Amino acid sequence: MKKFLPPYTILYLLSVFIITLLYFQVCRSLMLLKFADMARDIPEITLFKAFFIGLRFDVAIACYGIAFAFILMQIPLKIIKALGKYSMLITFSIVFFLLISEIGFFEEYRTRLDYTYFEYFDKPGIVLPMLWQGYPMFKYLTFIALFLFSYLGILHVIEKKLQIFSSQNHTAWFQRVGYAAVCSGLLVIGARGSIGIGQLNWGDAYFSNYTFANQLALNGIYTLIRSTKYELESQRAEQFLDFYDIDQAISTVRQQVTMDHETFSTIQAPLVRFHQFQEPATPYNVVVILLESFAAEHVGILRAEMNLTPEFDALAREGVLFQKFFSTGVRTNRALPSTFCGFPNLPGASIMKRAEGQQYFHSLANMLKPHGYTSLFVYGGDLEFDNMEGFLRNIGFEQFVDETQYDQSQFLTKWGATDEQVFTKANELFRQQKAPFLGAILTLSNHSPYLVPESADFERVDASVKDANILNAFKYSDYALGQFFKLARQETYFKNTIFIVLGDHGEAYKGAEYALNLDRFRVPLLLYAPDILEPGVQRVIGSQVDILPTIMGLLKFDYVHASFGRDLLKLDEDEGFAILASDRQIGIINRSHYLIEDLGVNTLLYNYRVPHRRTINLIGTSEEAQQIAEEMQTTMRSHLQTALYLLKSKKCGDSAQN
Repeated sequence: MKKFLPPYTILYLLSVFIITLLYFQVCRSLMLLKFADMARDIPEITLFKAFFIGLRFDVAIACYGIAFAFILMQIPLKIIKALGKYSMLITFSIVFFLLISEIGFFEEYRTRLDYTYFEYFDKPGIVLPMLWQGYPMFKYLTFIALFLFSYLGILHVIEKKLQIFSSQNHTAWFQRVGYAAVCSGLLVIGARGSIGIGQLNWGDAYFSNYTFANQLALNGIYTLIRSTKYELESQRAEQFLDFYDIDQAISTVRQQVTMDHETFSTIQAPLVRFHQFQEPATPYNVVVILLESFAAEHVGILRAEMNLTPEFDALAREGVLFQKFFSTGVRTNRALPSTFCGFPNLPGASIMKRAEGQQYFHSLANMLKPHGYTSLFVYGGDLEFDNMEGFLRNIGFEQFVDETQYDQSQFLTKWGATDEQVFTKANELFRQQKAPFLGAILTLSNHSPYLVPESADFERVDASVKDANILNAFKYSDYALGQFFKLARQETYFKNTIFIVLGDHGEAYKGAEYALNLDRFRVPLLLYAPDILEPGVQRVIGSQVDILPTIMGLLKFDYVHASFGRDLLKLDEDEGFAILASDRQIGIINRSHYLIEDLGVNTLLYNYRVPHRRTINLIGTSEEAQQIAEEMQTTMRSHLQTALYLLKSKKCGDSAQN
């Protein structure tokens, strides 16, 4: 029988394949142990199935990792064989480094690795110190080193034993050719994840109603590769967002966003419309405060479990609070275009970083400039990050404050100035302005590594509480907000200013109910102007694209805009909706239902208002559910397809119409 055994090369690569699969399952087990609280209510059989389904993804990655080495090691030259072997070992070392580091990524985003992993490394000088401060990097790196040492050590021992075995057994050339052909076919099948026409896809991991189990089944390297490929191939996004005839999509959007007293004014830019008011305008100052990661989940007045926001809650009782408000994305670079331009968040790269983002937008700054407004953007970090300053200058902001204009001895992290520093600077600048002005403040402190100044005078969450450092950073952000308003109330500009306070995006602090986690999008929105606005609570659903027309509705200047939003103060509760996007997933939420579409994979519909049924997928359960899904999907798809078309064709605005 020995003469029919595979040659050394095949036996060695088979050993690498098996050991690699075992270590993939070890990584999956580490993920389960780290986030055991998220698996507490998941049946054991479902978790077992997640590991079993995960094998398909593991096999695909293992096959891809071995393929290049397999080809080179068929060449009868030692140096080429060595190149194949060591390139494979280096590849798998990188793979396992990424998979171990993925635990921290999942803790932050509640999703497996995706293109976001690379976005943060635009500025390594900021990100690397942040990681070192915010995470136990020494422990991580030590564990990774031991993990790789054990993996490579086992393979080395196997290699030595196989070399001894192979030296005693020789394989004929035709047998080697036969084994190579069979293994080539198996590698192709394994990499595709299927022997049929269709190949492995993310949707194959979504086998249960438990989001964490579905995420566990995935392989982070698989999701990283697919997400990056999807991101870098711009045509892929266009393909997935090519749902309808574009004129039909635009018509649908026009019908949904048009308010009373609006008329469309140009053919060149299909959404540009003129809004005329019957009442006289008032040139109030406008200050938009975007609070980093200020998730509704931790806001006390929105029924949070802990009282982390006493300052915001006090302001909310004197202002107009929107209880069901959402960010359009899960990063700041998605919030800025939506908030200041009324433009949706598209799958793929942020428009701030796209070349097409450098076109004319009917932004708040551009619309208010003809009425004598100056515009300021106050930030505590690096304005080059995510092309922030380039985009903001393009949409009309005139004055900027960045990290260079603070006392850097008070900085706690590489991100930049503390929230107190930023708010103090903002107040100093606002009181110097000749009214009217548009001010924007973007905070930083509620971000990893979650450090707060020792001098900040607020009651800390006890260190024994889980994630106390994260909770204290959130509470510090609230404290700094309160300190700002103490200063602002003493200034003459205060009584003539409308303050808009909101989170740039939410955060995932616990397990997700849905594949597209609503906690990462739900944020508070507060309109605060005690001398101008009557206090109240609004339950209409809205998102950041609605802020621009809502602000203009308060100022009552006739204006031209191309916003995808509407004035929330003019909508009935059942008229509101929000469209969300994160990587390959898009969603739309209205007063009763939440629809999620994993582009190119599947669509899910939930009735989130019925407690015992809020996580049951309604697709295919009734004609009524199907009709609801189709209507919501048409709205969502039309908005995103139209937005992509306008961006690509440079029709987001018309400067001649402003």
